[in-house]
Amino acid sequence: MAMGNLPYMATVPVNSQNDGTAYSASATNSATSGYNFWGDLYTFGVAGYNYNDYNRCGGTLGADQGGTYWGSLGYRSSGLLNYGVYGSAAYASGTGFLSNTEKQGVGGGFFGGIIGSWSRGEVMGQVNSGELFAAYNVGNVLTSGYSADLVNTGTKRVAAYSVTSPELKVYNDGSAQLINGTAHITFDGDFKAMIAGKKPTVTISPVGDCKGLHLVSIDETGFTVAENGGGTANVEFNWIAIGKRVDSENATTLPDEITNNNFDAQMNDVMFNENNKEQSGKPIWWDGKKIRFDKAPELKKEKKVEVQNK
Repeated sequence: MAMGNLPYMATVPVNSQNDGTAYSASATNSATSGYNFWGDLYTFGVAGYNYNDYNRCGGTLGADQGGTYWGSLGYRSSGLLNYGVYGSAAYASGTGFLSNTEKQGVGGGFFGGIIGSWSRGEVMGQVNSGELFAAYNVGNVLTSGYSADLVNTGTKRVAAYSVTSPELKVYNDGSAQLINGTAHITFDGDFKAMIAGKKPTVTISPVGDCKGLHLVSIDETGFTVAENGGGTANVEFNWIAIGKRVDSENATTLPDEITNNNFDAQMNDVMFNENNKEQSGKPIWWDGKKIRFDKAPELKKEKKVEVQNK
């Protein structure tokens, strides 16, 4: 076994491309490759180890020639944090914030059959940060807990919990004043667009002494308020409008597997800590109709052949 810092190995220059054809062991064009004929317990094609005494070091490194984008397995960071996998592909030129600065590269990308990626921490599961936005999801977002925004009050941050409903709804509110006993409220454009063709539910509350208020009319564009008994008061009032979202008919019902009270426990078994060598994680697969946590069908195995160098 080679030890210490040795000169790097490079491929011999060629006058034309020497392409690989696929990702398999026999089809890639690699400077260095490792191949393990048997998939026994704790066996690997390539292994890299490091005592990681200090920082910015790891077991293995993969990068472009100039080190602009790179990834490491078994990495110890500048903050002395230990990572199983760490990826860096940040490229920037210029100065300033966003519009004046070019940024390229993706830190990490994952593509999976049933799950793209999962993250489980014993204290925090996942933390995201970004100048434009911290997270963007293409598709529905489900949580078995609650959602809250952290609002800075000037002295501390407090939790503002999300308003929830068994239906897909949107709400708006405001305040106005009667003029000679009547007022008309026109919803703003965004709210009207989100309840297009759907009449909302409106609640009104006077702020001051009057004969009482009633709704004269409501539609998707707004509503009219009047004082009871033909009154002519100029009283202020608050209002709340709640309507079904324009896309509410597209909302899908939850699959039975997710409504099952055991779903969280089963997913936690999938997100297993492989350092626990006395137990094993749970499988997960999609049979075309539902999520399953039993053993998946065996994939067709190719006949083993010795890999020959090109």
